[in-house]
Amino acid sequence: MRYLFLTPWRFERNSPAGELFCTYFERINKQIPSEHVHPKSIPANADDARGFLIRELDKIRSTHTAVVCLDENGTLLKSREFADLLTSLESQGVKQTLFCVGGAYGLPAEISRAAENIRLISLSPMTFPHEMAAAMLAEQIYRARTIAGGHPYHHGDTSELFKTVRQNN
Repeated sequence: MRYLFLTPWRFERNSPAGELFCTYFERINKQIPSEHVHPKSIPANADDARGFLIRELDKIRSTHTAVVCLDENGTLLKSREFADLLTSLESQGVKQTLFCVGGAYGLPAEISRAAENIRLISLSPMTFPHEMAAAMLAEQIYRARTIAGGHPYHHGDTSELFKTVRQNN
């Protein structure tokens, strides 16, 4: 298995979200070979970003690639469900999983024609800056890997507070 992160932008220097992304990316890369594919320079406009994404998808795609795109209308998954998704892809013989995070205007519709086996997921019903979304996705991938490996990083799906409030209502 191999993980690829595809973004039509680069992290700004000294970006807190970029530093957080790198922290989790490095942790993931110790478990599974990973790569962050991004343009060498910042695209001038939305059309340039779209073109970059489509060109990179054409290079990367294969029958053994699963594509997971962040989309505000995607499926909301709990961390354990996301771990199950990644484990399932691996057990299906998927050789690489491509995670796409769009820029300020999201991801272009052309991705659906450039890739098969696409899953749309959402981190939240709320909208986040793209750099923060990428950092949060990297943390969730790391968390999913620790859940699958039985590592204690993930402490459970139901908090004590939730159990108490639910019991009292």
